[in-house]
Amino acid sequence: MKSSEKSALTAPQPSSIATEETYFYAMGNDSAIPSFAQAALESAQLAGNKNDELSAVLLLGIWADRFAGHEQALSLLTRALEGAETAGLPLLMARSRFFLAVSRSRERGGDAAQIPVMKLILEQNNNTLTALDKALFYNSLAVSCFYIDQTEEAVRNYYKAMGFAVTANNTFVLSTVLNNLGSLQMDLGNMEEAKSLFHQALSHQDTSSGCGGILGIVAGNLSVVLEREGRFQEARDVAEPWMMRLDEISVHSRALVYLAMAQACARLGEFPEAGNLLDSLESRIPLAECTDAVSRTYRIAQALLVNAIIADGQGKMRLALEMAEEGIQSLAGHQEPDLTDRLREQAALSAAALGEWELAYRYASVSLADKRRKISESARGISLTLGIKHELEQAYHDRDLSRELSLSDPLTGLLNRRFFGEAASSMLSLARRESIPVSLAMIDLDRFKTVNDSYGHSFGDTVLVEFAKAMKATLRHEDVLVRYGGEEFCLIMPGAASHAMKVRLETALADFSRIVFNPGGLELTGLTWSAGVDCSPDGSATLEALIISADCALYKAKESGRARVVLA
Repeated sequence: MKSSEKSALTAPQPSSIATEETYFYAMGNDSAIPSFAQAALESAQLAGNKNDELSAVLLLGIWADRFAGHEQALSLLTRALEGAETAGLPLLMARSRFFLAVSRSRERGGDAAQIPVMKLILEQNNNTLTALDKALFYNSLAVSCFYIDQTEEAVRNYYKAMGFAVTANNTFVLSTVLNNLGSLQMDLGNMEEAKSLFHQALSHQDTSSGCGGILGIVAGNLSVVLEREGRFQEARDVAEPWMMRLDEISVHSRALVYLAMAQACARLGEFPEAGNLLDSLESRIPLAECTDAVSRTYRIAQALLVNAIIADGQGKMRLALEMAEEGIQSLAGHQEPDLTDRLREQAALSAAALGEWELAYRYASVSLADKRRKISESARGISLTLGIKHELEQAYHDRDLSRELSLSDPLTGLLNRRFFGEAASSMLSLARRESIPVSLAMIDLDRFKTVNDSYGHSFGDTVLVEFAKAMKATLRHEDVLVRYGGEEFCLIMPGAASHAMKVRLETALADFSRIVFNPGGLELTGLTWSAGVDCSPDGSATLEALIISADCALYKAKESGRARVVLA
C-alpha cells in the first residue's frame, strides 16, 4: 500500500497527555484513542490545565483527520491552534499549525501549496520541536509529497524522519516510517530495498510499546512482496503468525493480514482456505468499519484480486475476469500501481482463456508498459535512495563524501560503476519476475589512447563528454548508461532484445562518427567506438554473466576492425 495503515496502541494515562511521547498516539487507529482523548480533555478542564486540554483537542483532531472526516478535523485542529496562541504555548502552536496544513492537504487530495507551509513550520520551529515531533512531521511531509508525485522529496523526508525516530528512541514511529518508505520502494519497483526496510521494521518486535499494529501491517506488506516474487509459501509463512496475534493489532492491520494470508493461500491453490479467510474478514471486520478512504479502497481491490485468483483456479474464467475488471475500476484515481498491475495481469489471463483476444491484448499491453516503467523507476529509485542516504550521511556527520562514494561521474554526468552494480541487479531481478528481456552492452571508444597522446587529455575529456551527450540523446528514458571506467561504458536496456539494442547502438554510432571536433584549431571527425551486446530473454542471467559475454563480444568487435556492434 502507498500510505501505510497505522497501529493499535495501548493508551497512555490521561495525566501524561501533554508529554511529547503521547500525542503521536493519534497516528494509530484504535477505537480507544477518541475515548481516551475525550477523557483526558475532561480531566484537564476540571484541573484547569490548559496545556493538557489543548493537547487532547490536538490529539482528537489528528485522529479525526484520518478516521472521522476533514470538517471535524479542521474544527478541532483550529480550536487547538487558537487556544495555543491565546495561551502562548509555542510547541503546541507549531504542532497545531503543522497538522492543519496536513489536513488541508488531505482535504484537497494532494495540495502542493501546503508543502512549503509544512517546510516553513519545520524551519521556524526547529529549536522548539522535539526529536519525536520532527520524526512525525517529516513522515507526514513525506506522505504529502508522495501524493503529489514529488517522489524524491518523499524519499528524502522519510529518511530524515527515520533519523529523528532513532534519536527519539521511539520504535513505533521508526517502524511506521520504515513501513511507509518500504511501501514507496515497492511502488518504485525496488523490491530488494522494500524487503530490507520491512525486515528492519519487523526487528522491532516490541508490541508492549505499541508496535504490534504497525508490525502486522509490515508483515502484510512483506507477504505481498514475496507473493509478487512468486515465493508463495514464504508469503504465507510471513503472514500466518500474525493470524494468531490479531488481538494485538488494529482493525485495519487485521484486515491487511487477512488479505495477505488469503492471497498467499490462493496462489498456493488452497482455494477453500482463501475463500474462508475472506468470509472471516468480512464477518469479523465488516467493511463498514473501515473508515479510512485509502484503506477501504485498497481492501476492496485486494479482496477482488483474491476472488479473481480463486475463480481462475476453479475454472470460472468469466467470473475471474469480472472480478479483476471491477478491481481495476475500484482503483481508478488512486495511487496503487502495483495492485492495479496485478489486476490487469489477471484480467489479461482470464480474457485469453475465454478467447477474448482483443481484450486480453489490451490488458497485456498496458501491463507490459507498466513493467517497463517499473524497471526504469527501479533504477531511478535505487539511484535516488543511495544519493539521499549519502546526502544525509554527509549532513549528519558534517563531512564531505569521498569520490568513491559518489554516484555520478563528475566529468560526463553519467552514473558511475558503483551505482551500476546495484541498479542492474535490481533491474534483472524485476525482469526475472516479469519475464521480460534485458540487454546489456559494453562500449569502448576506439583508439582513445592515440587521441589522448595526439591532442592531449583535455581534448580526450571533451570526447568523453560529447559521447555521453550523444548517447543520452539516443537512448530511451528507461535505459541506464554508466561510465564503467576510463573510456569504457556499460549500457543496460530493459525490455529490449539484443537485435533491438544493436539497431539503436548502430544509429548512435553513426551519429557519433559525424560529430566535428576542433582540437587546437584543427577539424577532426570520424571518431568511433565499438560495442559488444548480450541479452537475457527473461532476466534469468546473472549480471556477471552478461558483462563477461558482452565483453567477449566487444573484443570481437575490436578484432574485426572496430566501429561496429557485435552480438554475443
